Parts: sequence; structure tokens; C-alpha cells
Amino acid sequence: MPRRLIGMLIVLLVVLPAHIGAHAKLIRSEPKRDAVLSTAPLRVHLWFQGRIEARFSQVSAWDATGKQVDTRDVQVSKEDAASVSIGLAPLTSGTYTVKYRILSVDSHMSEGQFSFTFADRK
Repeated sequence: MPRRLIGMLIVLLVVLPAHIGAHAKLIRSEPKRDAVLSTAPLRVHLWFQGRIEARFSQVSAWDATGKQVDTRDVQVSKEDAASVSIGLAPLTSGTYTVKYRILSVDSHMSEGQFSFTFADRK
């Protein structure tokens, strides 16, 4: 096998897995998907598989009527460049949907949504 071909194969084997692993796939959240909470959260935290680009990433939270209930203060963690959070306005009992559109540092977009329920037991 020619040396040049072997060199290209080595580069692909080293670079390609690192490139694939850098995508910003959601790996966990707090609150968790479909959680039923007795205490209203103050923030939603999302953790991704890869580092994210804060300037081009969006996170929002919505109530069942379609009203935005976040404080529009998306923050990427200074300690973990793969974590982002957003503050929430005071919540009443109900189901809330968190939507995200995240750009990873390798320029791949990841988007999705999940819901949680706050059941005030007062």
C-alpha cells in the first residue's frame, strides 16, 4: 500500500472520530425530560456531548399556552463549555416545554425539545 494512502487512512482514523464526538448532542438536563416536580425550578440546565458556541445557541422555555417563561439569559458554564442554562420566571402549576438550538464548536447544529411538569402542592 502506498505510504500516502496509509497516511490518509491514519489521519481519517484519528480525526474523524474526534470530529464526530464533538457534536452537541443533549446528554442530560435538569429538570429531566418528563420530570414531575413539586418545587418550581429557578433555572433549566442542559449538558451536551460536545462544547457549544454560546453566541449562536438558543434555549427557551414555554408554558402550555405558548407564553415564553424564561428570563432570556442563556449562559454557558465557565467551568464546562458543554453546559448551558437559562433562568425561569416564577412558575405556576403546569407543563413546560424547553426548546434548544445549539451550535457546537465544530459547527454542527443540534436542536430539540423536552417537557417537564411543575405540580404545586400548596
